[in-house]
Amino acid sequence: MIKGAKKLVDECTKVKKGENVLIVTDTVMPLSIAETLVIASKERGAEAIIIIMSPPIEGNDPPPPVAEAMQKAQVIFMACSRDILHTPSRIRATKAGARCFTIAEFTEEDMFRGAIEVNCLETKEFVERVGDALGFIIFLLLQLIIMLRTRSFWARITPGLHPNK
Repeated sequence: MIKGAKKLVDECTKVKKGENVLIVTDTVMPLSIAETLVIASKERGAEAIIIIMSPPIEGNDPPPPVAEAMQKAQVIFMACSRDILHTPSRIRATKAGARCFTIAEFTEEDMFRGAIEVNCLETKEFVERVGDALGFIIFLLLQLIIMLRTRSFWARITPGLHPNK
């Protein structure tokens, strides 16, 4: 599992010496996953702590002590049985500069086989390229909608058949 933890620490979140790393987990998840993330983070010179909470209700903010700790961490691993990625606390932590990584519903096996084997940098670059392309397509579609709603466009392509007449 340490190989997977090192990948998450080194490649996915780029933990640095002196950073505060928070591993949020719950009573359903194997504690060994959080412990391995602590070991990998400490090898990078970071201060890493684990907070164990009751299983979250997906989408609900974690308990106040967890939410407060999230605001003070530079890196947050969310290793819970249910995802807390889309919670107000995680959003505030990200806006404050935290690098967050969710590994919801991960098993010990997932730490060395499966998605953990993906090249994070290549995946990031691919997602950014797709995002850029989609952004451009959406921009073009919005421009087309604006053009279709203007009188001058309709007047040029359908003289006498303007929809607002």
